[in-house]
Amino acid sequence: GRRLISLLARRAREGGFRRSCAVGAVSLDLGSADYDALQPQVAAIFAGWTATLAAAFDLGSPARTRAFAGLLLTAIEGAY
Repeated sequence: GRRLISLLARRAREGGFRRSCAVGAVSLDLGSADYDALQPQVAAIFAGWTATLAAAFDLGSPARTRAFAGLLLTAIEGAY
């Protein structure tokens, strides 16, 4: 868990907080018709990332671990 967070923090710092997430950037720039078409793919990507993050932690319950992973992903996305 700590190594993962340290790695992500270092990557954000080294990139000057300017390396944006391509999936996040694209989803923010889409018009409503395009977004509706791509939303399932975007949701699947973020769900996969959340699951990957959750696998690095054990907070005692699957729901708590998933919630923390979602919060962590939001923080990571916000750092870019």
